Amino acid sequence: MAKMDKVTSDPRKPVMKRRAKADGYEVIALLIWMASLIAGCSILFLASNTGLFGTNLILNNNLLSLYLSFGVWIVTSFALLRFDHAARKREGRMFKYNLSEYEMLRTKTLEQRETMLALQTESMRAKHKREVNTFEEEVKTTSTKTNANAAEVVLERPKKSERPKKSERAKKTNPGSA
Repeated sequence: MAKMDKVTSDPRKPVMKRRAKADGYEVIALLIWMASLIAGCSILFLASNTGLFGTNLILNNNLLSLYLSFGVWIVTSFALLRFDHAARKREGRMFKYNLSEYEMLRTKTLEQRETMLALQTESMRAKHKREVNTFEEEVKTTSTKTNANAAEVVLERPKKSERPKKSERAKKTNPGSA
């Protein structure tokens, strides 16, 4: 199954592996394979004419154990190949299932994000609309007060002759410099 890191994050995309994890029977078959290979090689070494100390430890007519160990090795080799083939097929099926789960989770995540974005947009529009309405009400109340006071307050720019001279303005800004 596809996994997700967090609630709001995207699901993790599955990765195709070469084969699935080894099962218990595969481990046992691998151990038998290695044991039969070691036993066959050691019997073959001991059955040689010279042997370890120059004596023949196993007679030529008693090679049943050698044939048996190599026969077991061949059977377990075939079994390991079949187990590997089955593990690759199993991984392929698991990948297809995980990929379909990933696509389903991704679709749901995108739908949730779209819904959340629509809700956020709607709430922001409502908030903006409230702010605009309150601003318009404030402008209306302020404009009615201003219209009432407009007749009373007349702002005129002072004439050039009425303006203070530059030296007087400098004294007002820097009283300690005079």
